[in-house]
Amino acid sequence: MRLVYQNAAEVSVWLGPEDDKSVLAWKLMKDIEDCQRDMAAIRELIEPMREVQFTALEALFQREYFWRIWVVQEIACAKNAVVYCGSESMPWQDLLNVGNIMEKVRDTLRDSIYHNKPAMLFSLMSGGPKNLKIATSSIVPFSENMAPPLLDLLRSHMGKGATDPHDKVYGLVGISADRTSFGRINYERSPRATFVYTARHIISTTNKLDVICPQQNDDNRYLLPSWVPDWERRNLYLSHRVVPLHVRRPYFAASRSESAKATFAEDGEVLRARGFVVDTITTVAQPLYVDGPESEVSPTLKAFHNWWTVFVNNIGIKKADIFQQTFLSGAWAPDYSDFEKDLSQRLTFFFGLTKKLIPGLLKDGYPIPGLKRDDTIALEVLEAREYAMVSSAALRMHAKRFIVSSTKLAGLAPQAAEEGDKIVVLLGCDVPVVMRKTDTYWTLIGEIYVDGIMYGEAMDGLFSRKYYERTFDIR
Repeated sequence: MRLVYQNAAEVSVWLGPEDDKSVLAWKLMKDIEDCQRDMAAIRELIEPMREVQFTALEALFQREYFWRIWVVQEIACAKNAVVYCGSESMPWQDLLNVGNIMEKVRDTLRDSIYHNKPAMLFSLMSGGPKNLKIATSSIVPFSENMAPPLLDLLRSHMGKGATDPHDKVYGLVGISADRTSFGRINYERSPRATFVYTARHIISTTNKLDVICPQQNDDNRYLLPSWVPDWERRNLYLSHRVVPLHVRRPYFAASRSESAKATFAEDGEVLRARGFVVDTITTVAQPLYVDGPESEVSPTLKAFHNWWTVFVNNIGIKKADIFQQTFLSGAWAPDYSDFEKDLSQRLTFFFGLTKKLIPGLLKDGYPIPGLKRDDTIALEVLEAREYAMVSSAALRMHAKRFIVSSTKLAGLAPQAAEEGDKIVVLLGCDVPVVMRKTDTYWTLIGEIYVDGIMYGEAMDGLFSRKYYERTFDIR
């Protein structure tokens, strides 16, 4: 199919029939085009009275077309594409430009319309045409010499739909750097065998174990080994997906530049990997599961209160800087985030909004760190920022729980993590993982953020013999 799209004079993209929302969206896109990329003029278009138009554009970007796995290849390889929606049409590049503009005016959109709706804002910035990117860091036409690794594509498009689960892998192999090394596309394999084969291929060709990290919080319909991701991703959490650590910039490097020391046993079902135990989880806070709009902040505030209480009781209020790093998996600063660069403001905003909405949680004597508030900010603006921060944080906290280890390390773990689980650094894996020992094997629970070991600090302990390298038979 790649060659078909590459050789086509034009690829027609059919988004479906027009409706009331698409008419509004098309009108907005034409208004944006009339501004001729004058960003000041475009920002003037962003006002609360136009919210219905921007919501219509977000709905257009969520249409089924943008969520099909084979469409990624179709658009990546097309020399020229035209988008049709009912009687309306426009060049694909113009639609893509709208997505790029939404990213540039993110702050204005947030402050005017979406202060407590980060998921909708993110859909405007990265949905629609930008949802079909062929790499995690760029939107460029397919080039055989510059094709992205298969793992990048698989992680970027986990949420795409496919009638045949094989196609969640096979629909991307042809536009990846692995297209010649992957081997024959074999639909006679079961989906389970296909996913196991894919994980083994990526580990063997990259000498890295990062492919095991997306395996987290799945229903495991195919009874896969715990180290094998289910790319079909029938997510148990229908409202929101779990935000993975690999989207973080700068990238983590828990094992530094070490290559994986890994082999496969028992017909490829067991991953035998070298690494070391850093610590044991001894305390777990309640998990947060966001089953509704992230703008409904009360569940997030209650989870935050529980996590902070666990932290203070086990580590202490004097080390609040560790908590403000850890409960959101580090110092996030992507363009679409509403997290303050001053990390102390995270606690200020959380406690400020808790005091307004659930004052009973903060009883007299409750331990609250010394907080600084910017008195130059108008109260209504401050409250909007508090809602924006907490709503955005909810997406990072979703399906996770705060943990403390036996040596007082703080971490953000999968919600399935339990007391007694081990925090492990595997050689060749960029992030630490949570593992659970069974009678014969280890079970991978998922990736974990642990303050103080995300950039290879634990490797010093390995070299000084504080930790000891061992083999983990993971199944």
